[in-house]
Amino acid sequence: MQRRDILAANMLRDPGLALDYAIFAIVDDKRSMYLGTTIGCRRLEDPNVGDLPVTKAREVLAEAHEALDSSWTDHDDDVARFDAFRALDDDAKGAWNAYSVAMSLQAKPTYDQRQNPMQNRLGQLLEIDVAAWWRPTSANFFDGIQKGGLLQLLHDLGGPTLSSRYAAAKKPDISSNCEKLCAGEAIVEEDVRERALTWVPNAMLFLEPAVATADPLDSLSDDDLGDDEEPGAEEPGADELGDDALLDGDREANPDDELESEFSEGEGAGDPLVNDHLAAA
Repeated sequence: MQRRDILAANMLRDPGLALDYAIFAIVDDKRSMYLGTTIGCRRLEDPNVGDLPVTKAREVLAEAHEALDSSWTDHDDDVARFDAFRALDDDAKGAWNAYSVAMSLQAKPTYDQRQNPMQNRLGQLLEIDVAAWWRPTSANFFDGIQKGGLLQLLHDLGGPTLSSRYAAAKKPDISSNCEKLCAGEAIVEEDVRERALTWVPNAMLFLEPAVATADPLDSLSDDDLGDDEEPGAEEPGADELGDDALLDGDREANPDDELESEFSEGEGAGDPLVNDHLAAA
């Protein structure tokens, strides 16, 4: 330990060397069992949610990995790899550092509403526009939400005319139309289209703790609005969102009948289905 302490005390004299050593210890995939430091990066253990779809974020990460200068990894000896890594310019080493930190980020470890406050803060500092990176689809979101929650979303985006249009439809039809609406593929009024293109469930946002309140996507249960028909029953019309979905004046409704929306006010604390479906977010 005395020899180690001497090395540690002298490492303080060269912060640049210390940074190179730390980054190398984190990013070196060929490392032997012992590089002389406890610094390292554990392999991620993401929740088992099956095959994940290709997303813009995953494409960017793959491109970043391909762009890294990996010439130093050709050496088999730990010391030779370290010397080669140190020879990289600062931009190349910085890219390795940023990539290693990016790939160390953990998904939510539990199937509940809690989010990591530190990750939320990082997202705020980076000013991430989640809607530009991720759009809800049937596969990655809507199929995991109760029918009542989908109708609530349609109501919040397009008013009672739009939600009542699909009240008697089967859930898969509603899910499909929600996907088209949020992708900008439905023919609706411009203000409805703009809201839909920027809508993101709060469980996917990086929120301030004070803002995080309930996000009742399933505030209307299937029992409240009628269960889906039994197989073989006649299906009511659940046609595509058309230009007649929201006519001028159609959004006028009895205030007593209006459903109050809280989509923009929380991170999904009151919606276990949302939390389960986005546990890997």
